[in-house]
Amino acid sequence: MAGTSIIEVWGIPTCGTVKKTLKHLQSLGVVHEFKDFRQTPPTRDLLTHALRSVSAPKKLFNTSGASYREGRWGTRADGMTGTEVVEALLADPMLIKRPIIRSPKGTVVGFNEAALQKLL
Repeated sequence: MAGTSIIEVWGIPTCGTVKKTLKHLQSLGVVHEFKDFRQTPPTRDLLTHALRSVSAPKKLFNTSGASYREGRWGTRADGMTGTEVVEALLADPMLIKRPIIRSPKGTVVGFNEAALQKLL
């Protein structure tokens, strides 16, 4: 289902979930723009939109990444406010669950085919 709106996909190119998302969008013929966290740091606006799309602020953390483990975020993230989570993620983008997919219709965090379809 090709659309005229450009979808932004934020993440890192070596992430398996990002690769899966990009491959899925390509298979649908969806025009998209990839933004590498390491070259184009995520903005507060992007993370605020992402925060609104998850059930709890802690869901924005990439719990399988080295930054998460090394920073002992498993216990630190419990009870953090949305604002505190956004600040932590702005300080270290490798903590962010990937990808963040944004379109004029909304924002999705992680690969979820049904949720992604709603953005198209």
